[in-house]
Amino acid sequence: MELLLEAKKNFYEYFGTGFFLPLFLLGILFILVFRDKRKSSYFMAFASIIPMLISFFPPCVYVINKCIGIDVYWRMYWQLPVNALIAYLFVETMPSKADKASAKVLYAVIAIGLLCIVGEPIFTSEAFSKSENEYEIPQETVELVNMIEQSAEPDEKINAIIPPDHALYVRMYSGKVNQMYGRKSVSPRGEKAIAAYENPDATEAAKTLVTLAKRCHYNYVVYYNDADVIAYFEKKKFEYIGNVGIYAVFKK
Repeated sequence: MELLLEAKKNFYEYFGTGFFLPLFLLGILFILVFRDKRKSSYFMAFASIIPMLISFFPPCVYVINKCIGIDVYWRMYWQLPVNALIAYLFVETMPSKADKASAKVLYAVIAIGLLCIVGEPIFTSEAFSKSENEYEIPQETVELVNMIEQSAEPDEKINAIIPPDHALYVRMYSGKVNQMYGRKSVSPRGEKAIAAYENPDATEAAKTLVTLAKRCHYNYVVYYNDADVIAYFEKKKFEYIGNVGIYAVFKK
């Protein structure tokens, strides 16, 4: 039951608060009730109905949740031809050829206004911000990866333990840096590394990261730039490469 409620929540969040959902459902109803039985229009209607039914069918919800997680369940609704069906509805209900051109223009203005006025502005400072670089990722990530790659030997394989906040961006920026975990792929050793970064005791966290690096053959570790931390890593035969902001890079 809880999964079904989450699926329902995702469904409404996907459509938002505008008129898209009512217009979409009205378009389906229009095809099924008022239009002739053309295969193309009926295909569009059932291509909408079937995915919606599947998305609320308990066994399907359970399987999809296991595969991709309920937090991204809204991606199921990418399959729905929402824009095409709403456009079809407006075109098919537009005044006929016999009517005046002014009536068609007025209808088009009303239709466009209906879609625009009820929505939320997207070109705002909350939705967009100026990118720090051409890669559209944090500049700190770029500098950390550059530092690691520049310190590596030409044929050296780079295995690095990276803070979780940077892991996804590292993958986007460089394919040369192998990481212990990704956005979804987290092994038991990866969970230990993530827990270390969340540990407020920097000394204990550094010990965990050093142990993982040696045991799992990772030659780079990125951790907080702290004098005691640097001293501990150097004591454990790690070379201090440099720092970027709050992070220091160590090499075994």
